[in-house]
Amino acid sequence: MKKIEVRGTQQHSGYVFNGTCPHCGRVASFESIPNSVDLHINPNHILGHRRCPNRECNGYIFCGMIDNGTEFVTFPRQRIDFDKSSIPAKIVGHLEEAITTHAEGCFTASAMMIRRAIEEVCHDKEAKGEVLKDRIKALRDKVTLPERLFTGIDNLRLLGNDAAHVDAKDYDNIGKDETSIGIQLAKEILKSIYQYDDLVAKLEALKVKTP
Repeated sequence: MKKIEVRGTQQHSGYVFNGTCPHCGRVASFESIPNSVDLHINPNHILGHRRCPNRECNGYIFCGMIDNGTEFVTFPRQRIDFDKSSIPAKIVGHLEEAITTHAEGCFTASAMMIRRAIEEVCHDKEAKGEVLKDRIKALRDKVTLPERLFTGIDNLRLLGNDAAHVDAKDYDNIGKDETSIGIQLAKEILKSIYQYDDLVAKLEALKVKTP
């Protein structure tokens, strides 16, 4: 988030922020915490203390609308959701770090951690090769995926290369949009490799047992 310069404030309360809770991920209207005061700054920015209205969450949020309501910001930061079930811990750790750095606006670091997650998938599936490009090719013999997802894996490799190397120029920019789409794509790849079989197995287990 860019710096907000404080040049005089007015104190008000009762402003309703509409957005996504960074704790539970639900979209909600955030009303003031009793006895708290909102700060109207410049007067283009409004900041205040809020609580998630979801009674199963009740998470504290410091949030605001800046630039006349064009951007909603929170602390803790809003994060891309991620279902970790059935995915190996090392892969989860790399993608969670990509999500965290993305939320903090560190997009180059995020792209590099997405690439690390792909490297760990290759390691987990014993797809070998001298460089990651070779290991991704070897991964085709280890897992079954639609062809477009294999193309996506290679694109994530290139995104990570651009983040790590000055002379790599496959993407014009490593920013919010590129890393956001990269994380979403990585999630779909991991879902296809690790989670679909688990879901089918759970459904199979619910079938009526016949002698």
